[in-house]
Amino acid sequence: MENLRVNVDQNECIGCGICAEMCPGVFALDPQGISDANTSVVSPALTSAVRQAAQECPTAAIKLY
Repeated sequence: MENLRVNVDQNECIGCGICAEMCPGVFALDPQGISDANTSVVSPALTSAVRQAAQECPTAAIKLY
């Protein structure tokens, strides 16, 4: 099974914070209030939470690959 990778398109992010609330082990808001992934490769234990955060993102700024 290949590792899930995640990236946040900061041009699309509106800083709602849903991702950081749902999965603080991967997402955090920067000083400007924009989300950033603190890792590019997601731990298998957090895969489900990251997928859910991506689905909940109102602007689809979270990219999984």
